[in-house]
Amino acid sequence: LLKDSDQAIVNTLTRWIGDESRVARNKLILAELAKKAKTAIADVDDIKEVLNVQLDPAFRYSSVIVTNQDGFNWLDQQKDGQGNYLLQPNATAPTGKQLFGVPVAMVSNKDLPSEVGAEDTKVPMFIGDLKEAIVLFDRQQVEIKASDVAMDAFETDRTLFRAIEREEVKTRDAEAFVYGEITIA
Repeated sequence: LLKDSDQAIVNTLTRWIGDESRVARNKLILAELAKKAKTAIADVDDIKEVLNVQLDPAFRYSSVIVTNQDGFNWLDQQKDGQGNYLLQPNATAPTGKQLFGVPVAMVSNKDLPSEVGAEDTKVPMFIGDLKEAIVLFDRQQVEIKASDVAMDAFETDRTLFRAIEREEVKTRDAEAFVYGEITIA
């Protein structure tokens, strides 16, 4: 295959490895965030309290709300006393929505799953300045190598690909975010 269309296959493999690297990095970040104790969030007033009281004002204006599809759907259904939806348009937010002036980002349920119980579902929600909360140590950029002589590649007329990356995620400032959990029916 490489001899017939080496550029397409090599580019496809490189792109796939890059995507997998991004997914692995995001999983490391979510796992580090999830180490913090959970705070129960019953309604949008609790989110407002997190933003106004629990977070230091230094983090208020650089905060984001990150939740999964279930959490975004719950937020998207919340209304004020006049029946107006609380999520407002924001062209700079990843989802195009904001709550109380804070951008809302949505992560796939596959990557940030809800805990589905017999009677209710517990939905994760991270609120705060995640750039201050977490630090990613990228010790080595993704290194991709190909060889047609390594191991038995020469004898079997194959090309082997290898990807190496070294990264670590640590909490920088645990006060920069709150790990919330919404219980929905």
